[in-house]
Amino acid sequence: MRKAAHRLAAPVAAAAEAASVRVITVRRAGGPAVRPGAIIRAGLARRSAATFSLGPEVMRCASAVVRATVTRNPPTGPAACQGARRARPR
Repeated sequence: MRKAAHRLAAPVAAAAEAASVRVITVRRAGGPAVRPGAIIRAGLARRSAATFSLGPEVMRCASAVVRATVTRNPPTGPAACQGARRARPR
């Protein structure tokens, strides 16, 4: 009986893993998961700008591109925040 339960547990765990929502998805929240190894790109929306300031220094960006390689894509939840750093309050 134990062998049968073990054979059933692996497919059930795999199905639960496949059904879980991943942190990085395509097109929309809850969409298809991005696979590790994929290169993702993001930038500012058209006719928008980002302004950064630190004391008297101000930098305004009218265009920006960020590229990154996905190393892992955990399921949403507490595990997704491991290793994340919180910004220090000012």
